[in-house]
Amino acid sequence: MLIILAYHNVVEQSDNYLYMDVSAAVFRKQVEIIKKYFTIIPLEKAVALLEQGAWQGNYLSITFDDGYRNLYTTVFPLVKNERLPITVFVNTMPMEANHLLWVDRLMAVIKQTRVSCLNLRQFDMGVYLLGSLEEKNKFVCRLSGD
Repeated sequence: MLIILAYHNVVEQSDNYLYMDVSAAVFRKQVEIIKKYFTIIPLEKAVALLEQGAWQGNYLSITFDDGYRNLYTTVFPLVKNERLPITVFVNTMPMEANHLLWVDRLMAVIKQTRVSCLNLRQFDMGVYLLGSLEEKNKFVCRLSGD
């Protein structure tokens, strides 16, 4: 078996907004469980095993998308201490242009909106309630196809 986990944010305190964040405590627990049942390998080794079709056992690779600051402040100390290989996909555009990723801007707009209902019928997307955090989460999941 080969599993590849993809994370975005591991933060000290998570409001679990839009299911993009994992709290540091939850991440630590996940690592504890993963280490019991899997051999954690670098992504490049996982790709090589897939290409060769010759893996036996339970392997897992951990990846992080976008390279948020919390990767350095929260994740790195843990993975260094646990000696875990991780793969990071860094999007340099926000640093070069000095602004948020488009998805982070969209999430901020949705999170901060005071609009309680969004009518997207003209785009064949229906009507969405946005009055609560749960309703906003459902809307974002619908947008992302989940």
